[in-house]
Amino acid sequence: MNTLHGRVVTTVGRTLAHTSVHRWTDGEDLDALKGEWTDDETVTTDGRGPATTVRAHRTYTMDGTTTLGAGDRLRTVLALGDRAATSTERSGERVSWSRLDGAYEGDATYTTNVPREDRHAVGTSSERYRLYGTGGCYDRSLKTAQGTVTEDRLRWSPAG
Repeated sequence: MNTLHGRVVTTVGRTLAHTSVHRWTDGEDLDALKGEWTDDETVTTDGRGPATTVRAHRTYTMDGTTTLGAGDRLRTVLALGDRAATSTERSGERVSWSRLDGAYEGDATYTTNVPREDRHAVGTSSERYRLYGTGGCYDRSLKTAQGTVTEDRLRWSPAG
């Protein structure tokens, strides 16, 4: 592209991939899905000033299972992941970077085929989100039980 400041060339490369396995039994007493999605991206801008390259590798995961057990107890267990690594380079030298690591786990159970007041639903969840790199570090954890927050922890430190 020609700009008022000269020619600028931007090159974009991207690769997406996905794998998953879905399992279930007769009668669907077990229904499970496990999958992973990846996204790799590179963007290079060359023109006015030194060439700049931004690279990102992202991974998303899911592992979930629903089972119907004794006493008509329906249980769902779910784990989700969100991870990313990014870096920026100018003239081949890394000038910034970051890593993201997000994880969620949940477990919920209730009795089916009964009135709502007799379902005895219970559930727990935990989540942790960490982002760190040249901008500092942010780390937050949350936990719940039966819809109530039981833990909320935040840790942060600036870049140093």
